[in-house]
Amino acid sequence: MCKKYLFILLSICYSIPAFAEMEFSDADTDGDGYVSVEESTAIPGLKDILDDFDQDGDARLDEDEFNKSMEVMEPGDKGG
Repeated sequence: MCKKYLFILLSICYSIPAFAEMEFSDADTDGDGYVSVEESTAIPGLKDILDDFDQDGDARLDEDEFNKSMEVMEPGDKGG
């Protein structure tokens, strides 16, 4: 596993997981169908990996990209 992801996962494990039940619609505060860099700052660690999950390079996450990033950021949901 990449050291960057391991650091983020460990940081999240020791913080309050306010995003644990985060839905795309909650993160997309302006309702434009994307989670921007600015919106990503509300979720600890998401801004740090946004570029890694931004498959089309538009500097924002669509719902599919967002969901994939949440899979990585929610180790508790995978029994880990």
